[in-house]
Amino acid sequence: MRRVEKCIIALILIVQLLILLKLLEDVSQKGIRRWWIKPYLHANLRDRYGAFSTLFVYFAIHSQEDFYDFLHMDLDSFIDLHELVHKKLIKKSWRTPLRPELRLAVVLHYLAHGGCAKNDAWLFLIGRSTIYAIIPEVCRILNSVLIPKYVKFPTKKEWLQIADGFESHWNFPNYIGALDGKHFRIVKPKNSGVKFRNYKKYDLLATCDATLRITWFNLGDYGSYSDTSVFAVSDLARKLRNNEANIPPPRQLPNLSTQTSFVFVADEIFGLSKHLIKPFARKNDLSKEEKID
Repeated sequence: MRRVEKCIIALILIVQLLILLKLLEDVSQKGIRRWWIKPYLHANLRDRYGAFSTLFVYFAIHSQEDFYDFLHMDLDSFIDLHELVHKKLIKKSWRTPLRPELRLAVVLHYLAHGGCAKNDAWLFLIGRSTIYAIIPEVCRILNSVLIPKYVKFPTKKEWLQIADGFESHWNFPNYIGALDGKHFRIVKPKNSGVKFRNYKKYDLLATCDATLRITWFNLGDYGSYSDTSVFAVSDLARKLRNNEANIPPPRQLPNLSTQTSFVFVADEIFGLSKHLIKPFARKNDLSKEEKID
């Protein structure tokens, strides 16, 4: 009888061992978490050794030059930006959320240094999945707060101020902006096919005033589109066509009785219109007298 009991106990142990091995195999195959938060990501370690509590604070106190290199922004600008967006950066969670200033610093560092979320996660001691969620969230907040404040569409009075700036700085009357496009390289979005394939990559179209401050921009069109194609479907082109752009009526030129419309100036690839002019094409061989006239 004792021998039978020993066999039963041994059989139970073997079955339990097989079950345990099966569970461990399932864990390795399914990627079940070994812990909810990795040990080095706990808040107490982040507050002691993370880049925000060490480098950020040290640079802010002792080295403004290094602070600027760290975020591509000086401390005063960071404080001003934080004041604008901190209420929207506050998170509510049953766990202790990341502080607004930390969330902002992480995204600014990510944008300033070429964008490697994995490296920033290690640097600031933040979970990788967390930083992947923070970056687009904070960028949307910055977009929603800063664009209406700093790149709002000009009023009629503001167009006149821009025109006065061009006349005083560049001796160009009734000029309300320079229009041009800029392409820059990105990692193309998944499942986008050939839409972003282009030797110049990604498109930004913008206008600026006499001191190079952007007054309007259009960002995100496919790099395979030309500047004229992007501009033709932009909100600025639509407003100009429908007389909804707040452009002032024609004004008299200095020392002349001639009145002309207020215009943007673009390069030769753009088409002429009432509020858009361009230089003569380079292929046109103008005489010296024609150039002066």
